[in-house]
Amino acid sequence: MKEILLSFILSVCLITTCFSVNCLKCHQDLITPKPYPHPPILEGKCCVCHGSSTQKEVKMVTKHVPFGKKHFVLFDIFSKNLYEGYIRVSDNNGHFSQKKIKILNIKELPFKNDKRPPRIESVHVVRIERGIFWTATIYWETDEPATSIVTWGKEKVLENKLENEDFVYKHQMTIAGLEGGAIYTFQVHSTDTCGNKTSSPEMKFKVIPLTLSDEKKEKKTSSLSVEIRNIRYYRTPQRKLLISWETNVATNGEIGLKAIEKQKNDVHIVLVNEKEAGLNACYHCHPSDKLGLTHPVDLPLPAEMKVSASLPLANGCITCATCHNPHGAKREYLLRKSRKSELCVSCHKNY
Repeated sequence: MKEILLSFILSVCLITTCFSVNCLKCHQDLITPKPYPHPPILEGKCCVCHGSSTQKEVKMVTKHVPFGKKHFVLFDIFSKNLYEGYIRVSDNNGHFSQKKIKILNIKELPFKNDKRPPRIESVHVVRIERGIFWTATIYWETDEPATSIVTWGKEKVLENKLENEDFVYKHQMTIAGLEGGAIYTFQVHSTDTCGNKTSSPEMKFKVIPLTLSDEKKEKKTSSLSVEIRNIRYYRTPQRKLLISWETNVATNGEIGLKAIEKQKNDVHIVLVNEKEAGLNACYHCHPSDKLGLTHPVDLPLPAEMKVSASLPLANGCITCATCHNPHGAKREYLLRKSRKSELCVSCHKNY
């Protein structure tokens, strides 16, 4: 009668408890209640001792979105699972907009295989000025979204380098630490979302005061609310995930993305190792400072001592689970063998 009652309690707990996996499918023989059951088993809390915190540590990768109407961001494809995240943008007038994003299957996304490098146009120095030190601002455009790199030097073009990984059409980079009156050679470079690279011819400028009109700036449209439109997803040859979208007004902001596990009944939880489950997990409910006099644990078994196969070790070390069965036992204190003498002489033959 007692066995039936305990089985009923267990079945109710299993139904009402959220499992990462249905442990009963494969481990019925281990978790069937004994005369002395372990409470976490009756409560359906297998993950308390066996579940690893690793499965809960899903990192959200965030990236900055530069100011503009068209936005392009690359992510590493770091998993074959589902992806979810958000796009959050704001304009110069404090108007915000946010959208949730979800990718159900990376393999089904269109493959963007552009082999043509971006075309660089309108390369020129728009400003040279002296603050604490001399700086020069270099501007250029590309016919597709691309990164920005400037190399410069008085003798070698590659002597100095400045880069920005944002994908934009209009590029502007300010180089510093220049010497007044000196002549510098510079070159600009851009890489598109498929990894195609291109460079401009080498050009020169002299470090004297210079101010030209900057590129045209977007007009403020304070009367318009911010809208996120035309969100698209692609795969690239470099195993990257390209996400693009547009906004009705110029905005900046950020995009966040993380992998999520597919919800399947047969997905197994990530398990901790034997030592963690049979020793450290015990201290969560049974602090070592309240146990009193106990047998030494977390020690390797002496070479001359032979342990019974019914007393499991963890990498050759004694743990709580060596003498106690955490799934339930026929004896009190969840002991695997009788505490009168049988348990001790299993290892201490001459006791």
